[in-house]
Amino acid sequence: GANAPAPQPGANAPAPQPAAHTPAPQPASPIPSDDPVVVLVVGLVEEEGQLQVLVQTTVPVSSFQFALVDLQGDPVPILQIVDGLGLAASNGLEVLLTPAVNNLVTSFGTMGAQIPPGEGVLVAVLVSPAIAGSQPCLEGVLLVTSGTTAVEDFSVICQSGDLNTPSGVSQSPIPAPTNAAEPTPVLAPAPSPLPAATGASPPPTTPPLSSASPPPPAMIAAQVQLLLNEAILEAGGDASVAVNYISSVPVIGFQFNVVDENTGEPVMLTGVAQSGDAAAAGFTILPNLEDGFVLGSGILNVLPPGEGELLTLLLDPSFEGQLVCIDPDQLIFQAGEVANAFEPTTEITCEQ
Repeated sequence: GANAPAPQPGANAPAPQPAAHTPAPQPASPIPSDDPVVVLVVGLVEEEGQLQVLVQTTVPVSSFQFALVDLQGDPVPILQIVDGLGLAASNGLEVLLTPAVNNLVTSFGTMGAQIPPGEGVLVAVLVSPAIAGSQPCLEGVLLVTSGTTAVEDFSVICQSGDLNTPSGVSQSPIPAPTNAAEPTPVLAPAPSPLPAATGASPPPTTPPLSSASPPPPAMIAAQVQLLLNEAILEAGGDASVAVNYISSVPVIGFQFNVVDENTGEPVMLTGVAQSGDAAAAGFTILPNLEDGFVLGSGILNVLPPGEGELLTLLLDPSFEGQLVCIDPDQLIFQAGEVANAFEPTTEITCEQ
């Protein structure tokens, strides 16, 4: 109304209250530097036929594996690994192309070698120039950080066109993991103790190894024994030689060269049967047939202490009844675990 008194400031007027239940916005939590997060960028570079996989990682990488495919999921054949190029090679990791699967790359560190946190070219391969302009990608990616822990939180960026410089990876932000669980250690099978001889006390149980545990001292007796018998003729036409083993330590990798017992010359293989305890334990077996070279990598898997058939070598039928052996100077076994590997003492017996 016209005669209504003007409201007086402060008279019976409630003081303004701050908005209830409205918390101030909080900044997004940064990803802790020790989270197992890895970004892989794959694409072609200007050099004709070369493909690079770039990496940005906040954790060390001790092993990796991937298959190269196109966007339809079809395999992209790899002609060869570019020797000496990339963080894998410069940090002492073996990088291998699986002969039977020509788009599968496997890499692992020997004797504890690993790629430190950082960024750059992980590995480079040569591919057919026919894929120029396409968008290659990766599938079946397996990444392992210290120990035998799989990296579960990673991203793969498939680059179309040319991948100009490795610096591009630094402009690719690491995505925050969505509902990411803590990395789950892959547990090795329970060790099976060696049978005790009659009247002898049972062998001691091998204690679990950790990255903080020092390697066990060298034993007077061999920690890994290998036994090869003469070649026998298989029904399929190949001659075969079983490589048997007795081990008192967990094995995570091995490599050896097969030679003629009489001449010491390399023996050309026709294959390696995917049977035996190494394959059953999940090892990747990579032979170089012409040179008689065999490499076995557990990556995430461990062959526990025990005895049995490691694998079976396949040879030309002309080797039936002959004796092949393993060159002791080229034999490498890795025991323990990836982050704390050691070379056990070995013994080789080749007999008819």
